[in-house]
Amino acid sequence: MKSRISKSRHTLIFLLPTLITIGWITATLKGLPAVVAALGGIFVLLSWYGYLTIPYEFELKTENSIQFSAVLRKITVQVSDVREINARPWNRGMVTFRLPHGPIYLFRGMPKLKDLIDKVKDGNPSVQVRGNP
Repeated sequence: MKSRISKSRHTLIFLLPTLITIGWITATLKGLPAVVAALGGIFVLLSWYGYLTIPYEFELKTENSIQFSAVLRKITVQVSDVREINARPWNRGMVTFRLPHGPIYLFRGMPKLKDLIDKVKDGNPSVQVRGNP
């Protein structure tokens, strides 16, 4: 099973850090105070980090492993490593897979996300699922 966000959604997600960067550059060139410019620069970096590292695609490789693909990286995890899936509605439009080495965030609107969660629950009965995708 393989799924990815649509190209139009991927483009919209790319536009957010781009617009933030353009706004920050424009404000900095117009004489933004140094402290505010530094904080804005940090915000720009965080927005690009989010775009580059949040997976836009997942694939169930075998019954026991899932591969998550982002712009900068591909991560393969074992289903048995998933400790919790947080799909509560107030979770910033994301579904969080908690793993021993840190969380993986997926966009809530990804196709086949509910099927992936069901496969993880089948392969790992000890996983805690919070909320409903």
